Amino acid sequence: MATLFIIGVIAVVIAAASLLFDGVLELPDSEWLSFTGLCAGVAVFCFVGGTMQGFSAPQWLWITAGIISALAVTGGTSVLLYKLRKVGMAETTPLRAMIGTMGSVVVPIEPGAFGQINLVVGGETVQMNAVADESIAISASVRVIDYESPTCVRVENLR
Repeated sequence: MATLFIIGVIAVVIAAASLLFDGVLELPDSEWLSFTGLCAGVAVFCFVGGTMQGFSAPQWLWITAGIISALAVTGGTSVLLYKLRKVGMAETTPLRAMIGTMGSVVVPIEPGAFGQINLVVGGETVQMNAVADESIAISASVRVIDYESPTCVRVENLR
C-alpha cells in the first residue's frame, strides 16, 4: 500500500513538471496522448489501488478498479490538454472576414497616417490600426473596406 502511494506521489510530481515545462516532456509524434495524462493515470492507479488494498480488497478487484480509473483519467486528461493546446493555436479571424465590419474610431485617422479603431469580431472587441483616404474623428463610425496588413485595415467614414 505505501509503495503504491509513493509511486502515485512521484507520478503527480512528474505530471506537474510536465505541465510546468509544457512540451519538454511530451511524447514525440503524439497529438492526443499526453505525457501529463499518462502520469495522471499512473497516479490514479496507485491511489485507487493503494486505497483498496488498505481496505483489504482482493488483488484482482483493486487492480481492475485501478486500471479502469487510470484509463479514464489518462484519456480525459489527454483530450482536455489537446483541446486546451489547440485553443492557443487557433487561427485568428481571417482578414477577409473583417471586410464590411463596422467599427468606431478610438484614435483619429489622418490621410497618410495611422489611427486606431475598435471592431467587434466573433463577439470580441478587437483594436486595429486603420488608414483612410480622409480625416476621420474620434467616435466616428467606420466600415472596413480592405486590409493593408495583418494589423492594419483600410476604412471609410459612414457619416
